[in-house]
Amino acid sequence: MKMLEKIKSTYFLKITFSYLEEEQKLKIVKYNKNLQKVIDINLNNYKFFSGRYIINLPKGITKEYNDYNDELIFIVNI
Repeated sequence: MKMLEKIKSTYFLKITFSYLEEEQKLKIVKYNKNLQKVIDINLNNYKFFSGRYIINLPKGITKEYNDYNDELIFIVNI
């Protein structure tokens, strides 16, 4: 990570991250908001890559589904 802090140019950071797979990018910049802004990664990237989506229903019921086959993963009743 110290190597990435030494790179000051956003142009070179974008080029460096362009060679990485999406999973690697997300793991590297998970806790670094500055890098997320520079290489344009946001919460939607994490949601898309996770392969899951959540539906909030009335009365505190939350269902989580698998994005690939719409299979129900679990239900939470708060």
